[in-house]
Amino acid sequence: MLKMFSKLAFFRYGLIEQSIMSLLNFLIIIFYSRFMTVESFADFVLIYSAIGLVFLVCSSLFSAPILVFLP
Repeated sequence: MLKMFSKLAFFRYGLIEQSIMSLLNFLIIIFYSRFMTVESFADFVLIYSAIGLVFLVCSSLFSAPILVFLP
């Protein structure tokens, strides 16, 4: 029973963490869209997306295999 509760608590932590990160990303984009010019915001979106893509590729190449192959 305790092991099941531990897995449920880990799932809740992950869900809460992911929700907070998504909300912060959304709020950052809304904030910058209100206070930047169209050209500056376009540059910001391109750079922000490129950074997100690099992070996604790096985490899927390095972090995910470690989590799978090392218990």
